[in-house]
Amino acid sequence: MNAIPNIPTRGRPFDVSQRAAVIAQAVDDCNPAAMLSFATHVRDEGLLGCWYDNLSLGTTVAHLIERYIQTDDGRAELRAWATQVAEDQFEEAISCQYEAA
Repeated sequence: MNAIPNIPTRGRPFDVSQRAAVIAQAVDDCNPAAMLSFATHVRDEGLLGCWYDNLSLGTTVAHLIERYIQTDDGRAELRAWATQVAEDQFEEAISCQYEAA
């Protein structure tokens, strides 16, 4: 985790934990881009659908993600992923800020 949560980027503070909460909320709210990004992550980690017992031909990736984030493991994975995304965005913002200077 980033030990310094508020560092100015282009004149505005960047709070990693707040940004992570926004990212996780976007998945909770079924934002298509956020769900796709999280689905790609859990697929890459080998988690997509491996725990789901009731697959059918009508089951979509969105169904899998919605069900997964209702589990304790899914919530923990979502928080960890959202934090990592927020930290990556923070590092990118700092990098762009220094390149612009």
